[in-house]
Amino acid sequence: MPSSRPANGELLSPQQDDAGRDSRSTLLMPLCLPRIKHTRLAPGSMARAMLLALLLSVSATVFFLNAQQMLEDGLVPLEAIGNSTGPPFPMVKMHTLVNGTVILSLSPQPRGCPPIRPALIGIPTILHNHNSVRRAFLRLLYARDPAGVDVRFVFGIPAKQSSLQLAIEARDHPRDTIVTRRREGMNNGKTLDWLRIARSQCWTPHPTVPGQWCRAYSFVGKSDDDSVIHLRRLANLLDGMREGTRFVGRVWGLTKSVHLRHMTGMLYLLSLDMLEWVFWHPEIAVPNEKDGEDLQLANWIRQGNLSVSWEHQEWFHDRERDRWRENKGFSHRMVTENTVIVHHCKNEYQFWKCAMRMYEGYDAWE
Repeated sequence: MPSSRPANGELLSPQQDDAGRDSRSTLLMPLCLPRIKHTRLAPGSMARAMLLALLLSVSATVFFLNAQQMLEDGLVPLEAIGNSTGPPFPMVKMHTLVNGTVILSLSPQPRGCPPIRPALIGIPTILHNHNSVRRAFLRLLYARDPAGVDVRFVFGIPAKQSSLQLAIEARDHPRDTIVTRRREGMNNGKTLDWLRIARSQCWTPHPTVPGQWCRAYSFVGKSDDDSVIHLRRLANLLDGMREGTRFVGRVWGLTKSVHLRHMTGMLYLLSLDMLEWVFWHPEIAVPNEKDGEDLQLANWIRQGNLSVSWEHQEWFHDRERDRWRENKGFSHRMVTENTVIVHHCKNEYQFWKCAMRMYEGYDAWE
């Protein structure tokens, strides 16, 4: 076979051979069927080809419908969220002070319950290629050292052309995939759906005493799929906190109007008494479920006059700026051994860099 390398050692373009002609068909010929122009259809072959095409079309349609049914079987209707499992009554008591402030107190943990895990975190995500790559990598990363922190990926109803992909995802990852009956959208209220679903996963029946319930987690959180969390550091942080009504995250608006103050959406966590309050007070949460989910959650707290300890965390931060920019702004900084979560790792290069620095302590390109 003649060489495609010229005498001067330079490689030719993959589109041209040494005569300057288009060689793509020549290169691909060993992998291709004979060209149509060199073949003649035998009598009746056209009918057989059309029948084969029809059978393939029917098979694809049946497979798609089965996938649709798989997806629908896995959906959680909004009206049924929290009613099928979990305590059928509030596990929190409210005490209203003279000034209107509401104090929450969680029901005590009965004896004989399994150990309480630090946190359950929901990550709203979509089926875009970038999000799917990050999701696959997070599954591998978090399986290395869960540290008692469980993660769920939360989807809404996608466009029709994506429903098959979501059905396959739910089938392949049934333990950590949650699909709600809400149309997909960044600020369509999916976070409230997650909190209501999470409530049913935060309580388990007592192993020996009928009618009693055990707390499964201390905190329930929400994060983004362009964030990398160091689960061990997060677990240590939460284990070190005292009992009480706590809202953990990075506060935006510390020095501004109280009406603008909220926990940024990269990661925030609610103590279980707060989660109970959200679940049992839909008259406040549901009318304010859309638009910026991090802002709306802070609005729920203010409208409910809840007494909440805002636990600001400096080591919840965005990734460092690119090298030609300064690390100025709200929360841009380098990842260190103190970082609990690094956010805004958008493309594959940024995401891999965030993960390497977070879990391996170095930059793979330096």
